[in-house]
Amino acid sequence: MEDGDRNALTSALVQQNYAFVASFAVILWECLISFRQEVKYVWCCPSKATKYLFLFCRYYAMGYFIACSIFGTQWTLRNPISSKRCRTWFLIHVASFGFVHTGIQLILTRKVFNLYERSTPLATGLFALHCIQVGGTFIWGYNISASLNFNPICNSGNVPNHIFSVVATVICVQCMTWTLILRKVWKVQPRFFPRWRRYLLTSEAHAKLSCGLCFVAILFNASHSFVNQRSAPVYLFAFPMAVLSVGTCRYILQVEKDRDLREELVEAVNTLKGRGEQFVSEKQSISHGDTLPAQDQHQHSPQPPEETPSPLSHTEALSIRTSNSHVERHNLGAVVSNFPYLRGAESYKLHRNRRSMATTSTNDSPRSSSDGASRHTVSVQMSHLWGSDAAAGLGPVLHVAASEGTDVDDQVDEMEERQSTSNIKIGSLHSSSSLNSEQLRQFYNDTWNIGPFMASGP
Repeated sequence: MEDGDRNALTSALVQQNYAFVASFAVILWECLISFRQEVKYVWCCPSKATKYLFLFCRYYAMGYFIACSIFGTQWTLRNPISSKRCRTWFLIHVASFGFVHTGIQLILTRKVFNLYERSTPLATGLFALHCIQVGGTFIWGYNISASLNFNPICNSGNVPNHIFSVVATVICVQCMTWTLILRKVWKVQPRFFPRWRRYLLTSEAHAKLSCGLCFVAILFNASHSFVNQRSAPVYLFAFPMAVLSVGTCRYILQVEKDRDLREELVEAVNTLKGRGEQFVSEKQSISHGDTLPAQDQHQHSPQPPEETPSPLSHTEALSIRTSNSHVERHNLGAVVSNFPYLRGAESYKLHRNRRSMATTSTNDSPRSSSDGASRHTVSVQMSHLWGSDAAAGLGPVLHVAASEGTDVDDQVDEMEERQSTSNIKIGSLHSSSSLNSEQLRQFYNDTWNIGPFMASGP
């Protein structure tokens, strides 16, 4: 082997090893960033078939690339590989790609089965067609490997033209499957999704992209190998397998995530629906006079009877009490001298002067003087009587008690004096800010309606 050929083969071997390592790094990175979701959604998945397909598509591809990297480092130009071993290695590449492709085909077949109302004949026919395609791929791969000429690094020459038959069969089966899927999906969704960023996160987008990139790569590599009559298995199978593995695993993860979200929503809706039905049933039972629910019986215990409110509020009682003490502190003489402008002050002065002149001229006995003093003194007593009137809500009653006179003249004089006294007291009450108009009106009426004749009785 010449030095130029040796250097070319060495460079090609290094590039193949780099390609295997790069494909393995892509799958490893995808595994690391989605491992948490894998544990959450796939490992706890109720469907064992989905779980096994996911684990196979991910970890079988990782093992494939690890094996290719190890074998690639052992192949050197000093130890050339025989054609028989290269042929076996080529068939391993074909079988590995066929297994991973079968995984995604099973997933798509199950999707068709669910979309078409669990149509068993349709799913069975599609799966049988895929089995025929896989079997034909293995047969054609074996025939192609027999016609290939392998060099020391297992790159082949003399590529036959029926390699395109294998590629065309695989693409036709995939196109048929996606036609059945999109025929149902596009009836629900618009053909052109308005937001591409959101669409790229869906499971359908993952499956479409993985299958599309895979078969574009296969078609390009097959055409390139046929034109140059030189084929490298790493370029023909490694990159399509990496794309299929990543796309299939993302598709399964997204489907399981959507299923888990739907279950949570259904559970929440059922919970709210149950609470609503319970609430409606409780309302109906209450409206029909049935017994209350057990959890609400303690909330509907009979309430104790309310106490009868007092006829007067606290503010009114306090104001009347203050006015009583204020009135009792005033002397009539002091009020007249301090407030001469009050109504009845002049009349009170005239009566007082006349009484004083009559008292000094007659010089009566102590008893008569005491009687006169009792006739001239008016005792206004304000008290709250909570008898039958208070129970009826009449409030406090003002009583004016006057001493009885012994003759009619004294009674007339006493009435006139009472008028002046009441006028003075009413004026003083007007000057006090603690009484309102209603209390003044009641005091005025009681004073004029209860005279000496009515107070003494018949």
